[in-house]
Amino acid sequence: MINQSTVETLRQMRMGAMAQSLEEQLLDHETYVKLSFEERLALLVDAEWSKRQANKLNRYIRSAQLSNPEASIEGIEYHPDRKLDKMSIPASQSQLIRCEEPLFPNEGATSFN
Repeated sequence: MINQSTVETLRQMRMGAMAQSLEEQLLDHETYVKLSFEERLALLVDAEWSKRQANKLNRYIRSAQLSNPEASIEGIEYHPDRKLDKMSIPASQSQLIRCEEPLFPNEGATSFN
């Protein structure tokens, strides 16, 4: 069957998420038949891209050897005895990236000259 051959070829090309998404599309034909070729292809590419980005992030987290890799800004507990100011901690990563203040204000500037 040509569809199974395509799925196997995608797996051999190390595009497992795309192969899995194609299998899902083939199994749920009624849902995906309404979409154009470009829309279906976009779904396949998005699935592969998302999986690769997630793998990349997980690889970075593992290589950082964090003491608590599941920690997040949203998981901070603001108990009174910790004396944390909720307004001084950025609510999201995008806010942290846009912050113009240095992350380590006590360290001097370095030069690569």
